[in-house]
Amino acid sequence: MNKKQITAALLAVAAANPEGFTVSRSDLTALNDGYAVAIAETQNSFNGAGLARVIDYAFNHENITAFGGWLDQETGFFYWDCVMIFKTRAAADRAARRNNQLAFFDLKNKKEIRIKA
Repeated sequence: MNKKQITAALLAVAAANPEGFTVSRSDLTALNDGYAVAIAETQNSFNGAGLARVIDYAFNHENITAFGGWLDQETGFFYWDCVMIFKTRAAADRAARRNNQLAFFDLKNKKEIRIKA
C-alpha cells in the first residue's frame, strides 16, 4: 500500500475503534497478542499532521511492526504511534524504558502496564 492508502485505512480503523487500537504494519489487521511499545520519535503525533508523520516514519524504518492510535480523553486529541511488538513483558519493558515511555500495552489482556522507576 502507498501512503495515501495507509492513511485512509488507518483513519477507517480509528473511526471503528475510537478508544484506541494496534494494527499490524503489514496488513493493518488488529493485533491481540504481545506487548506494544510506542517509539519515542513518533511521540506527540496527533490528529492529521501526526498521522502523516507516523506513516512517513514507518516508511523509513523497517523495524516498525505496527501502528497504534488512542484517544486522550482529557485533551480530545487522537494520538498516533509507530509501534514495535514484543513477545515478552521483560523485552517490552526494556524497549519502553529505552524509548522514554511511561507505559506499554499488553495486547492480550487489553491492559496498560506502567513503567516503575
